[in-house]
Amino acid sequence: MSDKEVAHRYISSRPGRSYRLQEGALHDERTDYNHSSRVKGNNHTQIEDYHVHHYNRRLLASVCRKKVKPWFGRLRLCASISPSIPRLKKSRSERSQIFDPSLKAISMREIAKATDNFSPRKLIGDGGFGFVYKATLSDGRIVAVKTLVADGIQGKREFEAEMSTLGHIKHPNLVELLAFCKAGDDRALVYEYIANGSLDTWLHEREDGPRLLTWERRIKLAHGTAKVLAYLHHEYEPHVIHRDIKSSNILVGKDFEAKLADFGLARHMSPLLSHVSTEAAGTLGYVAPECNMTMSASRKSDVYSFGVLMLELVSGCRPNTAPENSKCGTLVKWTHYAIASGKQMDTIDPVLKERGPPFKELTTFLKIASLCTSDSPDNRPTMKEALQQLSQLRTEIAQVRNHTE
Repeated sequence: MSDKEVAHRYISSRPGRSYRLQEGALHDERTDYNHSSRVKGNNHTQIEDYHVHHYNRRLLASVCRKKVKPWFGRLRLCASISPSIPRLKKSRSERSQIFDPSLKAISMREIAKATDNFSPRKLIGDGGFGFVYKATLSDGRIVAVKTLVADGIQGKREFEAEMSTLGHIKHPNLVELLAFCKAGDDRALVYEYIANGSLDTWLHEREDGPRLLTWERRIKLAHGTAKVLAYLHHEYEPHVIHRDIKSSNILVGKDFEAKLADFGLARHMSPLLSHVSTEAAGTLGYVAPECNMTMSASRKSDVYSFGVLMLELVSGCRPNTAPENSKCGTLVKWTHYAIASGKQMDTIDPVLKERGPPFKELTTFLKIASLCTSDSPDNRPTMKEALQQLSQLRTEIAQVRNHTE
């Protein structure tokens, strides 16, 4: 039996998942967007993507090949096992909420031209629901284009989530959505291009990243992320829960300004509600403990993820790592244990220790992060409160630096 036949038999038995057949092996791990190091060097002539979504006993398979003319998107093979899933017709008001009329529509032909016919050389990220390309528009602007999987139900949901959030909201710490494509089953989103890449790359991939991320720059990135989350949670209406705060979704802008990206899992929430019922979502290590137990998300679950991000910034460690001798398993548990034991300096990135930021500044930052990652949502601050604490810390640091100079 060939690799393709094995793949089709395997994925048909596991609905609702996304798979990649690469060099004879199946992979179902979703790769983060804006994470170019994970796609660098891939031999795209030997990669075929199988995206299978089985809902209501209907199988939709999408096969992507390099030799298919990119203008036609992906070669789609559809096998209908049961009658089509009924589609709910949206009212005009609902459609206007999803598609902002001021947002520019762009054709798939224009996107194909901008990406050199979806050249692998232009690929800067890939994921379970699509690919991200560096592209040059006809007016000379360099942008990032995310193409979503054709016929993928989750891809369409992600498209609508991005359009209903980034398509409407403007903020200095948000990646700007510039245009969109919606033609038949094809979906694509055009964003401003952030040349510096993601915070994840700076912390964990770039050899010089940790040294270039000075203490002041790390606090600035945390403060910028807190600003935009406080805006989404408390000022913009209806409120927005991001649900996927992590270092790979924080892009590093000019002068190390934080740019929050990827709203594919975002949800709107009425100011009158404390949470929204939803399926479990997010990234392992960043997800608040109550989300998987209650199948709901709230602003406080975003606060938890933000706290994990703060710990990642100050420690230089990934969320699911801790020293082997600590027996804590995760960054959050390790940090909480270290603080309770009076050994909080053990959690600080060695690169930061070399430069010797004042002990008080480090412990204050850790205290805020620790509160944000409390097990109980009731013990966590709001994003507005976390922002106030970080703003006060930045002010104190600036005063100390000015005084010493």
